[in-house]
Amino acid sequence: MGVRNLQLDDYLILCVVVFFTLLCVALNEIILAGGSNLVTAADIAHLTPESRKRRTRGAKWVFVAEHAMILTTWTLKACMIVLYRRIMEGLSQERLVLYLTVWLGLGFVGTELALFLTCRPLHLYWAIPPPVDQRRSILFLLIYLQCSADEV
Repeated sequence: MGVRNLQLDDYLILCVVVFFTLLCVALNEIILAGGSNLVTAADIAHLTPESRKRRTRGAKWVFVAEHAMILTTWTLKACMIVLYRRIMEGLSQERLVLYLTVWLGLGFVGTELALFLTCRPLHLYWAIPPPVDQRRSILFLLIYLQCSADEV
């Protein structure tokens, strides 16, 4: 064993540690700074330049947290695919794992595109007050991609 004998899934887990740590840091920053999520009309009416700046910073951390969560989840799925491929190597079911790999790859690309292309221009993600919620329509796509990849 040793560091020289690490396999792909070992490196993926190391990436998960980095992504999950980033997620935890982002969630703590959101707690400290607030964000654009769940801002009421009363909150918007009472915004000062300082609180607007603090909430904008928090909203940027919300975006970082969303991306870190996606990367954590999909990297764990990739790790499972590597393990499945190793288990199924040489069996007739290996072809099914290949199909699953393609499906998960497409799901990851779709999730990333949904995150970055739903709210255009990108800086509106952390606008205070938030614009009309453009992301609700894509929510169903994200739920479908996540759940279908988990069920397979």
